Amino acid sequence: MVEIKVMADCGNSPNKELLKELMIEIAQGKIDNLIMHLDDSIIFNYVGKNIALDKVNLINSLRSLPKVKLLELKNILTHGKVAALFGTVKLDNNQIYHFNFSLILTMGKNRLIKEIEAYIV
Repeated sequence: MVEIKVMADCGNSPNKELLKELMIEIAQGKIDNLIMHLDDSIIFNYVGKNIALDKVNLINSLRSLPKVKLLELKNILTHGKVAALFGTVKLDNNQIYHFNFSLILTMGKNRLIKEIEAYIV
């Protein structure tokens, strides 16, 4: 079971809540709900690794992630069509990664993730 730590917030941002739930599901290995929140033309840029993934390759990559022991979401910021998530993940093999995901969302009622810039150390 994945230990989840999330910083408390006002609870008044649907985008923030959605992104929090998607991150938790990814940490738990549940990718299917994420798929319907990705724009068909999404681009995932892994900064510093020269890796750019389209939707199909991003989904396949997420499905092959190692098991997560701990997900700590330190902050989720949203404003209009932009968002950022900061946190730490600890894998079952005790490797620790710190991340910042900067996102561009589509506008409209059904927000989709259009672009992700991933900074992972």
